[in-house]
Amino acid sequence: MTGLATLNAALAAAAPRLLSVDVFDTLLLRRTRPEYRRFIDVAQLQDIALAPASPGADRLLSTRLSVTRRAYAAVRDGTGRGEVQFTAILAEMCRELGLDTAAIALLEQVELDYETSVLTPNRRLAEALNATGIPIAAVSDTPLSAAAVATLLRRLLPELVIARLYASSDVGLTKRAGTLFDYLCEREAVRPEHVLHLGDHPWSDRDMPRQRGLQALHLPRPVLWRWLHGLRHRLIRHTLRRRGLIPPAL
Repeated sequence: MTGLATLNAALAAAAPRLLSVDVFDTLLLRRTRPEYRRFIDVAQLQDIALAPASPGADRLLSTRLSVTRRAYAAVRDGTGRGEVQFTAILAEMCRELGLDTAAIALLEQVELDYETSVLTPNRRLAEALNATGIPIAAVSDTPLSAAAVATLLRRLLPELVIARLYASSDVGLTKRAGTLFDYLCEREAVRPEHVLHLGDHPWSDRDMPRQRGLQALHLPRPVLWRWLHGLRHRLIRHTLRRRGLIPPAL
């Protein structure tokens, strides 16, 4: 079955009252460039944007890596809030690098501009979702704020009609823990079994929503994409470990 045929079959079987749709790698498709490689790209662009105030691309990168690692560790050990916030990472970076707090907005803008340039809109899926006439809620586990994700969707998929957008960073709840799905159903006043969730991740977008009572349609990236992404992820981790920018365990 093709992807759209699978979607149509799932819609017919589920008869949902609400569609819950993952954002990254579902609505907005990433290339095989892994996250750490994107961090390097963004650090170089931030260095240019900061001009004379910049501490240099290498320091921007190393500080982002260390601050991000600490932020996720705090979430895991319960000392932080329920999800990492990108603006909090930028604020801590500016503090450690001695940058004015006005740089936070600039650094975030560079990030969003970069993401706009590297993400590919999934227009076939957007058209199919619009055609259903069923309300759509975009749902994402992301350190970006809902406002930032909405900016990317407006830039890349302006034709997609989204009723609401839920970002884990805003509410401190996640898809991977299942609590964001509970929150979605509560806020939308809909029973879990009346929601069909679509997404690429086998745990966060398939197993977990089903555990919370939602219906779920798994839309994984192609096998070749996953193989290339995994290979490039391993290679960039090796490079960063050799440079001492990430610990051996990562």
